[in-house]
Parts: sequence; C-alpha cells; structure tokens
Amino acid sequence: MDAAIIETVLDQIAAGVTLRELSRRPEYPSINTIRHHLVRDAALAERYARARMLQLDNWADEIIEIADDGRNDWMRRNADGDFIGDRESVERSRQRIEARKWLLSKLRPERYGDRLEVTGRDGGPIALSVVDDAELARRVALLLARASQAMLPPARELDGECQEIGAPHSEGDG
Repeated sequence: MDAAIIETVLDQIAAGVTLRELSRRPEYPSINTIRHHLVRDAALAERYARARMLQLDNWADEIIEIADDGRNDWMRRNADGDFIGDRESVERSRQRIEARKWLLSKLRPERYGDRLEVTGRDGGPIALSVVDDAELARRVALLLARASQAMLPPARELDGECQEIGAPHSEGDG
C-alpha cells in the first residue's frame, strides 16, 4: 500500500469512518488488504490502534450530536390527546445512540463502560486484612475519640490562657 493511502486511511478512521465503509469506496483498498498490512507491519498496527482510539472518541462525540439534533424529533398532542409526529425518527435516534454507547462500552470499557472498577494502590488488587475483635474495638475507640474532639467547641485565648468558649468565667479570672 502506498504511504499516502495509508495516511488517508488512518485519518479517515480517526475521523470516525469505519474500515468497512472505507473499503466500499473505490479509491481505498479492501479490508483484507488493509488487515494484511497491519499484520505484517507492527509500526503501522500501532498507528492503526491509535486511530481506532480516536475513532471511538469521535463516535462518543456523535452521541451528543445525535441527541442534540431535534430536526426530526417533533411530537404533539392532537385534539383527542394522542401523540402525533415522527415517532420513527425519535426511535431511530435512540437506537443510533444506544448502538454507539454499547459499542464504546465494549471496545473501551475503561473510559466508556458502565462498571466502576475499584482497585488498590497503583491499580493493583485491593489489600484485605483480618482484624480481631480487640483491634477492631481499639480502632472504633480511636475514631470515637477523634469524632468527639472534632465536636468540641473551638478554643479562644482569654487573658493569655486558652479557654473553651462557653466555659464558666469567674470574676477572678479576669
């Protein structure tokens, strides 16, 4: 494949065009030809992978465009209270959005997936430890002590001494 065609293919994929769509155009090589070159050339395969990541981001942007495009989305109630309008266009837009969301969640779940993955430090596994009752009681007591300290009224300085606000103040304290 010619270097200019390779660049154009990668640019088109990054712009959101599918490989299948490109191969249908007479000026582009077939899917099999493109895949053959990807298998043989590791550097090209790496550039293709980056273009595919950009393609997914482009499809995510398309979801917003589809959702915001209200040109075919009109419905109103007639005199009987029934909805009339272009229900098929509304449903088609919904299907286009759902198809893209599903594909994005499968091809790049770390960015577009629904599942929240919880990991430990530096992305590793979560470290679990068994705590006996005595240690658990010690930790609870420590937390309760910290909580009660946090709930105390703030201290202020009076006549060079630190006293709690609201503490009784005798005449001799002065």
